[in-house]
Amino acid sequence: MKYKSVVRGTGVSQIVYGTGFKPGESVSGTVHSTSIPLKATAADASGNVSWSVPIGASFELGSHSADLSGSDSGAVSAANNHTQFTVTAATATTTGGGNGLADTGSNTDWALPALFGLFLAGGAAMMFARRKRSAKA
Repeated sequence: MKYKSVVRGTGVSQIVYGTGFKPGESVSGTVHSTSIPLKATAADASGNVSWSVPIGASFELGSHSADLSGSDSGAVSAANNHTQFTVTAATATTTGGGNGLADTGSNTDWALPALFGLFLAGGAAMMFARRKRSAKA
């Protein structure tokens, strides 16, 4: 697994990895506790496979694992079975505007571009005034 713990509903997908299969072998699997079948895929030249599992807002909370099985190799051995992960609920610090901060209701996304625009306008005005003075002299 890519993540030991995932907060549901934050747009994160869990990555399920499998190793120790025969190259080209068809490998399938299931994520438990709520059964989610993993589409059969061929192992790469090193015998590895992976799947992306979206952890949506309705994904069951708690402990989960994945069972993987190859068409030739059978079930993944205990040495290669590191598929346990936990799904937790979102908290106030993870439900903000997508940046991991709490949502305070203030939106200052406009401030930096506005400040840049003011500096740009001020610089242009200073340049215009300098040229005007140079033309009079």
